[in-house]
Amino acid sequence: MTRARAAILCGALAGGIASASPGYGCTILNVTEGGRTYVAANEDWSTDRFYIRVQPARGSEYGRVLLGVDDPERYPFSGFNDQGLFFDLASVSPSPGLETDPHKETHDNPVYVRMLASCSDVTEAVEFLSRFNVSGLERHHIMVVDRSGSSAVIEGTPQGQVAIRKTGRHQGMTNFRLSTADSRATQSGRCAVADRMLRVMGEPTIDGLRSILSAT
Repeated sequence: MTRARAAILCGALAGGIASASPGYGCTILNVTEGGRTYVAANEDWSTDRFYIRVQPARGSEYGRVLLGVDDPERYPFSGFNDQGLFFDLASVSPSPGLETDPHKETHDNPVYVRMLASCSDVTEAVEFLSRFNVSGLERHHIMVVDRSGSSAVIEGTPQGQVAIRKTGRHQGMTNFRLSTADSRATQSGRCAVADRMLRVMGEPTIDGLRSILSAT
């Protein structure tokens, strides 16, 4: 736990906030300023079956912290490793038409555990997930963030996986696919609220990010 916390607090991801959202709507965001990257998220479950699992580094595998429901190794939905790589996911409308490559292995959410064990940054994470048919991308999309401030939202489409890279100092996602959304989706609702508040925010603070989670 110490190594993973150090990766977060000492120049990697500078702070992370998560809270349960009574409105059943995920809001996941990150913002980089002055060499520090903050992540924050509202989760869309109302359950007492949350678990946190801490896995120290072992052999070539990075140490990691996983959050999940019932069993974080079976259904992880968020986590970070001792290299400062973070992920979180948000539900989207089911998409049964995702491309499946018969030459690739198919894996569900546990593939994100393997990602944290072996990847140190966003570029490696995007490349790693592209090796598999990730069946979970039929029902969610995933944000990956690293300690340099790079981030990407990875989504499944009928043409295959796409990675929507961060431009500017922040990136956010809610419960619709960015790759297929029209302008109305991005200009209203929780996504627009978070984007507007991040644009006017000066130096990011934990309290400032909590205010965004409260507003969304």
